[in-house]
Amino acid sequence: MRSSSGRSFSSAWTSTSAASAFALAAAWALLLHRLWEDVGQKPLFEDEAVAGLVAARPVGELLGTVMWDRGGAPLHFLLAHAGFAVSGGWETLRWLSVGAAVASIPVCFDLGRRLGGEAAGAVAALLVAASTVLSIYGSFGRMYALLVLAGAIAADLFVRALQLRTPRAAALAATGAWLLPAVHPYGAIPVAAGTLVALWLWRGRPFRAGVPALLVGLTLIPFAVADLRLSGRFGVGVAG
Repeated sequence: MRSSSGRSFSSAWTSTSAASAFALAAAWALLLHRLWEDVGQKPLFEDEAVAGLVAARPVGELLGTVMWDRGGAPLHFLLAHAGFAVSGGWETLRWLSVGAAVASIPVCFDLGRRLGGEAAGAVAALLVAASTVLSIYGSFGRMYALLVLAGAIAADLFVRALQLRTPRAAALAATGAWLLPAVHPYGAIPVAAGTLVALWLWRGRPFRAGVPALLVGLTLIPFAVADLRLSGRFGVGVAG
């Protein structure tokens, strides 16, 4: 019999107990109750307006602004650009954050379940729904709710790779880690930490098995260049 840590995503979800399903529903209800009215009632902040103006530009100009002129991470702007193509209202930015916040709940549940069973998963889902970070940024038209979702996905897939120890799981975990710097420059910090852990655990294993994960890692180079560009904009130092 396969262990619960080695089950596929689909089989794991179909075996979720009624109590866990109730906890997920309660977490969603709590989060939506906290966020729903904020989407239309809170005044538009300057940072949200800037994000919207950048996201509304053509994709080529958008990437040039984010990756080169400014330095940073493009994923939130690209998703907002796609959202504006469907609905041109400024509320699109906030609904994008609400969607990311809502999606983070089942991912955190799965992460908790992998680490400590269904009870831990239910607690994790309720905690993230009640968290301050989502009560503030879950309806804010910037990338922070998306960063919570990306962090949850990256952590969940990393734990899964540790449990399965297969090349495919490692490549999927690398793909999840890719999301972090694609959403925010500081995402490079947990990626660097996870890479060091992965390299230590992978020592002695065939190099060829790690090639898919390595190829995913190479796609992070443009984000590293953009991050260096962003650090150069501020010129923080003690001289002058």
